[in-house]
Amino acid sequence: MWQSSGLKNARLGAHIREMTESDDNWVEDLRCPQCGQTGTAAFSQADGFFDVQVVSVSDGFRTIQAEYGPNFCCSSCDCVVED
Repeated sequence: MWQSSGLKNARLGAHIREMTESDDNWVEDLRCPQCGQTGTAAFSQADGFFDVQVVSVSDGFRTIQAEYGPNFCCSSCDCVVED
């Protein structure tokens, strides 16, 4: 499981699961184009699955489900962030 300060669990309508060594894990940088707040989002994708899971997102951001996957929104100014 991700052990990073400032990160909290996020939900996308699918359950968050503990990552294993066979998963593909990565972190994306987030930046709000309006207020400049920055953070990160951690992702996981199990071998053989197309589902990408958001494992955690930095404080100050929230996850929103979009048509083609997750997007992130700045909690301060409610603006969709760039990754």
